[in-house]
Amino acid sequence: MRARRRTLAALALAAALPPIAAAGGSDAAALPLLTDLRELARRIRQAGQPALILFSTPGCAYCAEVRRGYLRPRLDAGGDMAGLIRELSIVGRQPLIDLDGRKIEASALAQRFGVRVVPVVHIVDDRLSPLVEPLVGLNPAFYESYLDERMTQGRARLRR
Repeated sequence: MRARRRTLAALALAAALPPIAAAGGSDAAALPLLTDLRELARRIRQAGQPALILFSTPGCAYCAEVRRGYLRPRLDAGGDMAGLIRELSIVGRQPLIDLDGRKIEASALAQRFGVRVVPVVHIVDDRLSPLVEPLVGLNPAFYESYLDERMTQGRARLRR
């Protein structure tokens, strides 16, 4: 019930926010796509840091803003986030390699994570298990602090 209320609140917030212009050159703000969960898990173990997965849809202006304004700058800064930020479009039939080596569809992974609206950011461990509550929607006034808080919590839980 709490998850449903959070989802409804995120939808209401998204509807109340003014439209955000889509990123002009989407290639400049592009994030590495999630294609192989085994490779991401290997990188997480190697870095000793959690990974961040953005679940999105094509044409979603809020997704573009999260990508361009908050995630791409972290990726460009390098550091402990280098190689650990991925994006997955939840529509279509984009194939992925699952942790066991089998092919799955992006929509199946989104369903596994309970993603129903976008944008959603999950902080995950090397088993691709969420470490903290997902960041759903976009509240530009507080998004950076929410993202920092989730990353800090995720790092702490990964090191336990």
